[in-house]
Amino acid sequence: MTGSERQIRREVERYARRKKIDLSDEQIDRIIARAEKAVNKAKLMQEIIEGRFENEATRATGGKPWKRLKPATIKQRIRGGYGEGPILQRTVMLKERAKAAVAGTFSLSEKVEWDVASVGVDYAAYHQEGGGSLPRRPFFDSPSKAELSDAIDAARAAAMREVRKLA
Repeated sequence: MTGSERQIRREVERYARRKKIDLSDEQIDRIIARAEKAVNKAKLMQEIIEGRFENEATRATGGKPWKRLKPATIKQRIRGGYGEGPILQRTVMLKERAKAAVAGTFSLSEKVEWDVASVGVDYAAYHQEGGGSLPRRPFFDSPSKAELSDAIDAARAAAMREVRKLA
């Protein structure tokens, strides 16, 4: 059980005690499971990836921007008709595949772990880890608690709606 799930469980239990609703552990488990299903996990996880590409930074970089493109890379992109930027978005394939890979990964009961191999783009790991002359530009490290806060808040609200129905 994660800290988020424990926190939601405590809120449900407090509310139930205050309203004198007798809930078993199994009932609370079902309330939390329904709440988690009610959250639009795909959208929330995809927004995390979208934000990383827009900000060109992640918690893995300490919030610092990714290393800028080299002048030679910018010239090459312009010659190819792609323009100067944004970084890692010469085409949208990497970003879109990353968003698809995280669509159903949110869970209250388990730590959310992402594996760059699930992106399904050969060069994704090179950008994630860096190597040779390619600088590290991590876009697919597992989400932080702060990044998951919208999903956790939505699950909390859904759980509280469920328990209020019993009052």
